Amino acid sequence: APLVRGGGQERGIRPGTENVPYIAGLGAAARLAGKTLEAEAARQQGLRDLLTVLLREGFPGLVVHSERAARLPNTLSAAFPNIPGQEILERCPKIFASTGAACHEDTVSLSHVLSAMGVSPEKGMGTVRLTLGRGTTEDQVRRAARQILAAARELSP
Repeated sequence: APLVRGGGQERGIRPGTENVPYIAGLGAAARLAGKTLEAEAARQQGLRDLLTVLLREGFPGLVVHSERAARLPNTLSAAFPNIPGQEILERCPKIFASTGAACHEDTVSLSHVLSAMGVSPEKGMGTVRLTLGRGTTEDQVRRAARQILAAARELSP
């Protein structure tokens, strides 16, 4: 049963009226994305691959998760073995990223996704997941790589 009953125009199912401007905006955004999807995916994949090269050059032990698998063109999931990913990101306050770990009731553990992939805890806990977007530039990628590498070197055992 519904928590709130709608009016007659909604046959009593849901209250309110459709947000026509938002619906039109979603349609316009979908058309724009459809026109540029392939080119934008290729651009972001190029930036992701550049980020991979820069991080690998600066940290030879870097592990790229699912590197040979089909994956999103804008996402890099990479591990700095034996260095906590959370600590790397804490030293990079201008980089918005996530780790390969999840917080459950004040404890940090390896994410179920990385665990299911067979990633070891020392690699999984050192994972950072970086995502690029439509507005990401090459300069931003290079700056992010420098900051991440500086943090990883500082924390390296």
